[in-house]
Amino acid sequence: MARFTFFLLFLAAFVLGGCDSDVGGPNRAPVAVVGTDAEAGIGVSVTLDGSGSYDPDGDTISYTWQVLRRPENSSAEPLDKGAQQTSMQLDVGGIYLVALQVFDGQMSSDRDVMQLRAAGCERDEECDDGLFCTGVESCNSGLCTSAGNPCEPADACDENTDTCGGCGDGEVSDPEECDPGLPQEDHCCDVGTCHWVTQGEADPQNVCSSADDCLVNTCDGAGGCDEAVAEDGAGCGSPSDSLCDNPDSCLGGVCQDNLEASDYLCRASVGPCDLEERCTGSSPDCPTDLYLPVSTPCTDNTPGDCVLAECDDLGICVQDHGVASLGAPCDAGNPCLTDDACGDGDGVCHEGSTQRDVDEDGHVDVACSGDDCDDSDSDVYLGAPAEGSGNICDAAGSCFDGKDNDCDGSTDSEDPDCVGSGYMCLYGPEGNLTTGGSGGTLTVHLDTAGYDPDDIVCYTDTSRLLAPDVLLSNDFEIDISGFTVSDGNDVGRVSGWPQNPATADPDDFGASVCRDNWLKTEAISTLGRTRIQLRYASKARVALDSDDYFVTEYSTDDSTWYQLDIQGDDFRENWQWFTHILPERCEDQANLYIRWSLVSDGDDEEDDCGFVDDVEIEDLPEPTVSWTLLANDFEPASGNAAEGNCGDDGPWLLALFDLIGDHADKICLETEAQNPLGTSSGDQGLRINHNHPNWIRDTDIDTRYVPTGSDLVADFYMQSDHQPADAYSNGWYSVDGGSIWRRLNGMGLDPDEVYDHFRFVLDPDAIGLTDLMVEFLVPTSSDAGPNDGFFLDDYSLKWTRSSHDEIGAFTDEGDGTYTATITSDLDGTANVTCIYHGDPDAERTDGLDGNSSPEPVVFE
Repeated sequence: MARFTFFLLFLAAFVLGGCDSDVGGPNRAPVAVVGTDAEAGIGVSVTLDGSGSYDPDGDTISYTWQVLRRPENSSAEPLDKGAQQTSMQLDVGGIYLVALQVFDGQMSSDRDVMQLRAAGCERDEECDDGLFCTGVESCNSGLCTSAGNPCEPADACDENTDTCGGCGDGEVSDPEECDPGLPQEDHCCDVGTCHWVTQGEADPQNVCSSADDCLVNTCDGAGGCDEAVAEDGAGCGSPSDSLCDNPDSCLGGVCQDNLEASDYLCRASVGPCDLEERCTGSSPDCPTDLYLPVSTPCTDNTPGDCVLAECDDLGICVQDHGVASLGAPCDAGNPCLTDDACGDGDGVCHEGSTQRDVDEDGHVDVACSGDDCDDSDSDVYLGAPAEGSGNICDAAGSCFDGKDNDCDGSTDSEDPDCVGSGYMCLYGPEGNLTTGGSGGTLTVHLDTAGYDPDDIVCYTDTSRLLAPDVLLSNDFEIDISGFTVSDGNDVGRVSGWPQNPATADPDDFGASVCRDNWLKTEAISTLGRTRIQLRYASKARVALDSDDYFVTEYSTDDSTWYQLDIQGDDFRENWQWFTHILPERCEDQANLYIRWSLVSDGDDEEDDCGFVDDVEIEDLPEPTVSWTLLANDFEPASGNAAEGNCGDDGPWLLALFDLIGDHADKICLETEAQNPLGTSSGDQGLRINHNHPNWIRDTDIDTRYVPTGSDLVADFYMQSDHQPADAYSNGWYSVDGGSIWRRLNGMGLDPDEVYDHFRFVLDPDAIGLTDLMVEFLVPTSSDAGPNDGFFLDDYSLKWTRSSHDEIGAFTDEGDGTYTATITSDLDGTANVTCIYHGDPDAERTDGLDGNSSPEPVVFE
């Protein structure tokens, strides 16, 4: 269902300049491929094969296997979680879900999941092995169990006669072949039957043992020993696993050390002056991290600079080391000319002679004396056809893109070339609006009375947006002023490699936090301030395993800390912008602290680090306009089912969300989960339990008509519910249809979490989409109980704007006329846009047509 239905543009002429684009690099995510679903018996090892996985760019990929679900009492795990092909023994009857995720060094794939079924028993008679001395067998919870040897002592049991005879008394008597009471001589004697064990079976007295892991000595069936070779791939020797070494295994009866080949990349280069390191083929250790020799020329020059750079003793490029040769490419700074080149030994970049045509449409931008009024769009140039080739005023609203395709000075919605009469092309207001003093009246005409005035929302253009008040800002280029660090090793280090690549050059700096330590802001006063926003770029190092986390927290007393996000847990975390509007408890406080800490499992590995850069803490102005796109408080009135405890049959009706997974009985609505900060006692909330492959996802969210320059905010309340020290819950969002996910928040690692208010501002590229996605989930944790999880309540997605211009609520004046008061604290003009969110069939009747040109609002 479309969430926006009617658009009214109160603007005669929008001329859009070139917009910055947040476009990723050329790398594409790899694809994980597992085998088909399989069924096997209990105790059987099943092959897990990821060899069909691939990277579309041809990059080398690594593998991570994970068990998402296993039957109760099962402890099955893949034999080698990092291998391309491995195996897993099914130890309990039931269903197993195994996932594979691959990583190309920059991006992770989606998880591909296969189902394994272990066939178990259903009736007692299926378990009878026909042997007397093994006792009575029965089927219990799908597994065959035995009552045990019926004889006392056990060695008195005689399988040949089905009686408790004299086996084990040390005397060989008919029908015994041997008697285990005789040491050594009867070392291959079955202690229950007093017959020789079958050829190939293990020696009960361990006489046929071997010191070599890959030589297995067994009985020959006549009381003697046979030497056998262990199966290829069986474990032996050292189980250690490092960058250049894999666990030892048998091959042809010989234990292999399994060192990586001499060309295996164990440490990639992190800059033009840093050398990559490869395994030697003879050592389990990756060689020492090496750099190019000091003064080696490097290729990391600043664009447009004809002064060369060289390596220093830390592997960093430094400038001012000679000049580039004649004709070397550079950028002289004139945006209208290309083919710039360095001079002959003078270190100066000289302008070229070719005019720049950015969109390569054969038309030079008007700013460079050409006829292309928007050189960022190849469809825009003098004489170009109007958007949609004459069909731009259809219900899809394609003419409402604000473009002047043919560069005639009019956007398509006003252009005579724009034909048709679809409602998306209508705009207003009628004629000029001249205010008296600082205010005036805004009038909207619809075709009839009876529309809800609350469904009309208007806003002024982005040039009049209010700016926030900066409380703290540091990009860590010079020092860490405004921050303190703990006393541990390697904390808050400012270096050239953890910089935020979204805004920084390769030689820029950032802050790193390593090994059970923290980086914390000094005390910040928020007295008299509301809507405190925290923005920063962050990344968890790939080396963090499933017991290491990079945590962002806040506190108002430097004692009690509340979590905003958790990264790590063996995920391949990449740099991401995080923008949080902090909870209300951070407002009007004498002291506010923000802390980034590395919580590890105590192994103190050198690579256990998290990175922080470009930190800003701001006091946001109150929004002058706000509109909720969608909301769910998980109450019956929202289309949900009545209350039910986890364990009841599902699925539950989660308005806006889809339930992903096959354990609907672990996602439920209940009063225990209600949010005490925003609802009354007895209301409901949503609960999602741990250790089940479930999550909820809101898909195909339409943000096309959210105004550029607005904040798109995911607003919700969340609480962890008795989660152990390695368990947490989090929210995610995707702007590319679910291929790559970005974090909204994370909380947990502690059983005493309370409800907290999360307001996350999504990145600007989340605006203008038809398929924005939001989801909430609980990653699997081996220590979590079946009822551990988290609560979610009062979720909404809204957009807000803070402007100098305020537009009051609309009043229905009758006959389809609606009025509101508009005021400003600035003189000048402002363009006004209005959106009608009600009946899509509503039309304007004020006489405006596609050729009219109403003027902007004037404040004086």
